[in-house]
Amino acid sequence: MAEGVRYIKVAKKDKNGVDQSNTLQSLNDLIIPFSSGPITYKILSRSEQPTYFLYYVENPSLEWDDKATLNYTFSGSYTSFDSQLIYTPQITASVDNRGFFLQGGNSNGGLGSNGFPTDSYKIDTYIQKNLHVRISSSLQFALADSKATTTSVSASVRIVSSPFLVGSTPFNPTVHAESLITQSLQNINANTLHFTGSYDLTTELNSGSISSGDCVYFELRAAQNGGEFGSGIFLQDVRTDGIFQISSSATSGPEFQVIPEPFFSQDFSKAFDCQPTFNNIITNRRGFLNQEVDYTSGAYLPTNFDLIINGKALKAQVQDSNYSSLRHITPRYLGSKNQSSNFNVYNSNAGTSSFGTPINIGTYGRTPSVSVLDSTIYEFEYGGGTTPEILGWGGFKLGNILQVSSKDSIRNVKGSEGVTTRLITSKKPEASSTSINYRMVLSDDQTTVIYPPQSVATGSIGSNYFWLTPQTYNDYYQILNGNNPVNHKISLNMYPNQTAGSVPTIPKTTKVVTTEFGVPTISNFALTSSLSSSLTVGSAGVNNYGFIRNDNRVIYLYRNQHISRVTTDDNGFYQGGRIVKPNLQGIVSDINKDLNNGERWFVTLFNEFEFPNNNGNYNSNLSSGSLTPYNVGYSGSDANGNYLDPLAYKGVYEIVGAQDTFTDYTYLLLDKPLFGTRNIGGNSEANTPITPFNGIGSITGPSLGMLIWKARATGLNEFIIVQDEVTGGVTEGAFISSFSTQDVIDNFDYITKTYGVNT
Repeated sequence: MAEGVRYIKVAKKDKNGVDQSNTLQSLNDLIIPFSSGPITYKILSRSEQPTYFLYYVENPSLEWDDKATLNYTFSGSYTSFDSQLIYTPQITASVDNRGFFLQGGNSNGGLGSNGFPTDSYKIDTYIQKNLHVRISSSLQFALADSKATTTSVSASVRIVSSPFLVGSTPFNPTVHAESLITQSLQNINANTLHFTGSYDLTTELNSGSISSGDCVYFELRAAQNGGEFGSGIFLQDVRTDGIFQISSSATSGPEFQVIPEPFFSQDFSKAFDCQPTFNNIITNRRGFLNQEVDYTSGAYLPTNFDLIINGKALKAQVQDSNYSSLRHITPRYLGSKNQSSNFNVYNSNAGTSSFGTPINIGTYGRTPSVSVLDSTIYEFEYGGGTTPEILGWGGFKLGNILQVSSKDSIRNVKGSEGVTTRLITSKKPEASSTSINYRMVLSDDQTTVIYPPQSVATGSIGSNYFWLTPQTYNDYYQILNGNNPVNHKISLNMYPNQTAGSVPTIPKTTKVVTTEFGVPTISNFALTSSLSSSLTVGSAGVNNYGFIRNDNRVIYLYRNQHISRVTTDDNGFYQGGRIVKPNLQGIVSDINKDLNNGERWFVTLFNEFEFPNNNGNYNSNLSSGSLTPYNVGYSGSDANGNYLDPLAYKGVYEIVGAQDTFTDYTYLLLDKPLFGTRNIGGNSEANTPITPFNGIGSITGPSLGMLIWKARATGLNEFIIVQDEVTGGVTEGAFISSFSTQDVIDNFDYITKTYGVNT
């Protein structure tokens, strides 16, 4: 073996029956005296078995002439068989010193099928000496096949081998010896003809002619008319008294004296004071699936390649449970998932995703997958309602922010500190057809573009052009906007204050609409539902302000129509003010100028809108119903009860541009599409058709009313708008996240009194 020795097996009991386990378990080296001199093997690892130790040793890459070899002895017999093309006798083993005899048939784990089994001698070691194989028998047999002519008949026997493969016998095995039994010329048409013959065939198998795992067996074959043996003719009714023998020379070699290093003259197991590794595990348990690959003798071809191929290599110290135990395979192979519909909240009604899989997966009980806790207190100076601009909701003027690390470790963040201004992408219409004139203002001669000025920063995505508008940016901005997205749930508290209104209304908990702007104290312009002024547009007469069309992001207004500015009466309620002159198109340039300077404008659409009757009631001349926002297409909420678009739910749409045609119409370009086709103004009676202009046809139904207003403190981080009513003189207070840390909740009063404005 050119690769030398890698494994040495030593019995625990020596030739005198003395158990040497104490010595064998503590060895560092093994010294074996050969005729060429002693060879030292350094022990790399060891494996203890019930009766022996197996040592994995350093390979000295040496070859010796006087190493001992194994002895092989097998003897078996065989008798008759049934009709077969090629006969492989069923053997009865009598002597098998290595236990290599393998009964044929798939069910026995041997060669050949269950119907035609092939008994064999399977070599499970590397052959270290030649094997002598002998088969011998006298026989009588008959041939069965076509009997049409006088035919020459031959029969032979051969010793063969093939690799082990359960359930099959190769058609082309390796032939080691072959002998002709009989050959004669006979009239096959006669009655059953019997043939007799005998054979005594021997051969010698050396280590180069057979590999570990090969099976040795023999075959009887017949042929006719000089054809191929084993085809076209059957052997049947064979009676034999045969033998099958395999032998080798006896084990040879000098008697070896093994010299363990170090050598112990006493029972080491009882020397407890000098066993620092006592009860330690020296080696890992070996599994049954994986084999060790040994590359110590080369980087490309393992030293134990043949052992690996034949499944005889040393098993690896990898536990089989690594591939079956759930604690191992779930995170590595099977995968795991923990998923819920939102942060902080477990929604039992979350349902399934768009892929049909449950949204709540792997959660522990009814806890959310992720909890995001806010350690911040947000103070406000006052609060009030946002009606009618945002009907029924409220807002707060913000104060300082208190970042809480602990009860007495507070950072006071002010909106005026560390302020810088950055340009952000303004909202823009998505349709390319409306972006050409986005925020464009022409001069009086209607030819020169005066807005945007050349100094305004612009950008583009495809054919959509947009302006970059200013945004106040600092730590205050990061904390406020990063922690309070749309629909975020907050808890509100008003500080005790003698200057508060008589009956302040403030929700205990609510949800955020926006932190980007505030609602003005009064809207800029109002278009009531009942306007009936007569106006000629083209060849058509109209008596309304304009209209909306289904799926368009545009409000169509008649540029020569007059609209009202908004004022308040003595009770603070909205009323019509002076009329915008010369006409509606006159506001387009003002709106566009503001947009290009970073301001934000909005419209609020109502199913019907009239000014209050000095009692605070927005009574309609069209019906007796209350004031309601026009929110067609935006009334839905998700599984957590959050509005998909809170502003649109209240009929609020942002103006992202305005365009004047200089003929009949002025367009307000919106950030989202409108659904439904309705008139704006002019309908003194419900469901009275109005024809707004040629080509669209009449629009039937009650007209809409509309407010046009400019947002307050755009980009300055001064306001927060919430989804509940706030009225009655709300003064100083603070809000926290509904998912605040326990430090914030437990010490709210102390922190706001010590570090805030809670007096």
